Amino acid sequence: RHNYPGYWGYCMFDDIYRLPYRDPDHKYFVSNETWPEEYFPVWAQGMGFVLSRSFTRCALDFFPTMKFMTMEDVSIGIAAEHCQVPCQSDEWHSWDDNEKRFTAPLRVEHGIKASGEMLFKHWDNMRILKRGEFGDFV
Repeated sequence: RHNYPGYWGYCMFDDIYRLPYRDPDHKYFVSNETWPEEYFPVWAQGMGFVLSRSFTRCALDFFPTMKFMTMEDVSIGIAAEHCQVPCQSDEWHSWDDNEKRFTAPLRVEHGIKASGEMLFKHWDNMRILKRGEFGDFV
């Protein structure tokens, strides 16, 4: 059995990020009917997150009974709370199974439109890693 995190990403722990938008003109408006609580559960920002198989199984069982939530990242946080799987943030590092810890940084990008742009992002990421901006991991 591996000790992987069940739900990993850039977690919104602070209350300020967990407040539903109640203004009907806001892009991410959430009515009291949809979510009556003052705060959302802790959730990982939608730019990228990792889910374990066990959490995924629990969430898939829960989703048919869950009230619809328009924001998929928040809905995963709601499922995580239901499944009692805490959101974990660890500097966006990858998992080292031998060390049982996160090691090399990962970078997630939105808005990639072409393979050439993706290639550039990967090379740029390597340049940043070589400069050591993420610390000594090699």
